[in-house]
Amino acid sequence: MLKIISVFFVLFLFKVRAQDCSEINFYDRESNPIHEIKLYDQKSLNTCYAYSISQLWEFQNRSSGMNESVSPLWVALNSKENRKLHYQPRHLDYNYILWTIKDIKKTGGCTQDYVDQKLHFLKSINENIDEVDLILFLQEIWLEYERLIFTHPFQKRGVSFYKSYEKISQLKKFKDKFKVSIAKEIERMSFYGFLQFPKFLKNEILGDCTGGAFLKAPEFEHQVFLSKADETTAKLFSRKLSSTQPSPLAIGYCSRVWNSEPGTSYLPHQFSLDMINKINNCGAHYSVVVGQKKMNGQCHYLVRNTWGDMWGRIFRKCHVEFKGKRFDTEMGMIQNDKRVRVLGCWISREDLFNNMFDLSYLK
Repeated sequence: MLKIISVFFVLFLFKVRAQDCSEINFYDRESNPIHEIKLYDQKSLNTCYAYSISQLWEFQNRSSGMNESVSPLWVALNSKENRKLHYQPRHLDYNYILWTIKDIKKTGGCTQDYVDQKLHFLKSINENIDEVDLILFLQEIWLEYERLIFTHPFQKRGVSFYKSYEKISQLKKFKDKFKVSIAKEIERMSFYGFLQFPKFLKNEILGDCTGGAFLKAPEFEHQVFLSKADETTAKLFSRKLSSTQPSPLAIGYCSRVWNSEPGTSYLPHQFSLDMINKINNCGAHYSVVVGQKKMNGQCHYLVRNTWGDMWGRIFRKCHVEFKGKRFDTEMGMIQNDKRVRVLGCWISREDLFNNMFDLSYLK
């Protein structure tokens, strides 16, 4: 009888926690897999959809005892290669996370170790660059070649890639960063390949992800909000964040909210997902929620972003790491201190729900 009462009491406590805003921060527990997951910096490569879903995927792997990192680059390439209708079809920028989830469910993913091995020549170019720099460089070459082809359509057969590469390598922003040519990898592009940059990059440079490098995708749940998120969504957040097996959530929202006054909403009362990129000043973006707590009488969520570890906004409270210690602080006090790593920033439930258009989480 005592055991039954104890079980009901535990269930009651979890129900209460799921309904309120009990404090939970994934960084507070040293055993939480979030510590093993890289803080990404997408720079000007708009692949936040791939970074966010990859973090959920890796969290699941590490929670299950698999110490494998998922390659966000592979996720992005795979989604764009398999998706016929999307924004920027010839580039990696922009995608809906729902489409990405459907694609990885069919094709799986690839480990970061495998991708690192395939991109080993990065170090011979410049030891300070990473895969994002490489993609931006290749994409710029790609755009330059497209300009040559479509500006001079009658000369396309006579336009050599070498001339295009020479032209793009003269651009100062790349000349200073890339010390040796990687034209060998690029020359394998066919004219058809130039119409599908992601397909070329995945097939010609990364190759097939097979054997031990292949990862099966976990099951995800996804919600699209056609109106403002409500109390049901708040309970879902609390339940996922504070359960016996907590897990992060991937949010699609208007990133301009970070630079706005409290209470600002960039979404109309009723909207559709197809409207997101057409809404002025929205800044459609994906991030990951890894905590919650009450501040000033309001529930706030801790958002882990893909803008590096110095992205905090000056009038926001953020969770940072400094000299081995982690704590919350007002960003205005440490805005330009490079010794501080921003692990995430807090946003009120009202501000997030006013600007959130979709939500994904592990099943």
